[in-house]
Amino acid sequence: MKHLKVSIKLIIGFLTVALLTVIVGGVGIIGMRRIDASLNDMYTIHTKPLPELGKAIEMLQRQRACMREFIVGSAVNDFNLIEDAHSRVEVYRQIMEENMDSYYSTISTLEAKMLFEEARSLYNNEFKECIESIYTLAKSDREPAELYALMGQYTAATNKIVETFDKCMEMKIEDAANAANVARGTSSRLLTAIIIALIVSLFISGFLALFISGVISRPMPALSTLPVQAGQTTRQDGATGKDDATGKDDATVKDSATIKDDATFQMNTTTQENVATKDSSAAKINVTAQMSATTPDRTPAQKNTADSQEMNSQFDMLRKLIAQFKLNDADAGQPDTAQTGDGRN
Repeated sequence: MKHLKVSIKLIIGFLTVALLTVIVGGVGIIGMRRIDASLNDMYTIHTKPLPELGKAIEMLQRQRACMREFIVGSAVNDFNLIEDAHSRVEVYRQIMEENMDSYYSTISTLEAKMLFEEARSLYNNEFKECIESIYTLAKSDREPAELYALMGQYTAATNKIVETFDKCMEMKIEDAANAANVARGTSSRLLTAIIIALIVSLFISGFLALFISGVISRPMPALSTLPVQAGQTTRQDGATGKDDATGKDDATVKDSATIKDDATFQMNTTTQENVATKDSSAAKINVTAQMSATTPDRTPAQKNTADSQEMNSQFDMLRKLIAQFKLNDADAGQPDTAQTGDGRN
């Protein structure tokens, strides 16, 4: 990627982060849809039909109770009771048929379908036959004992229907539990996938952050030297140009700076010469004093004459030094005056 531009690298980095975000979101959406489908199946296929099957079992037991009413009505010769019980049997039978049809449409396994069809066959072929036979004999004024004996012949078939319905209900509950386990497993896998995707995204995002910061900050040292180089280039290229702020030629500005530097140098040189002159005069006075101290003894007149000459000589030397100091100070002040005058002009 070294040959790519910085803008292209930044675009690739941000697109990679966006792709990781899409992956995490896609995994979450797919997993949530699977969980939703599993929970929907658990309700509509495995949980909702259970009351319908329970309602069918209830209607079966109510029909059995009506068979006993047939026998009681026959015993007391109450044919109204027999007809009323038979009319209720028709209602119960219709409700049972509707609930069995609704339940059968939700069966998803072959084993459960075969078991339910077996119970339904016993109901249609034996239970209904038992009810109709007892109803017909009850209206013909048969003995209650005979009717109870006939009812007992179909008890096994009736109990078999109830047991089969119970097994179907147990299978539904088991299927619902399996669906719940599937939803729980899907949720766990989804959580694991999201965590892994987030960890990978964090690592890649950290790498991209370091990479992008390196790409951005790597040219900074080179950029920091540009002002210095630009200034040097401007001074070199502007030798014959004009200054934008003052409107003067760069050569004129450069000459003024040179005059100021020369004046400063002359002042420093003059000061150093003054100091050197002072040191030299002090050294001469010390030598003169030493020579006077080492001179052999002379007559008082000679000493007075020599002292007078020496004092006059020292005074003359001091006057020359003072005059020299004044001259040097005057010379040192002239460049500043000239420089100031040039600057005003």
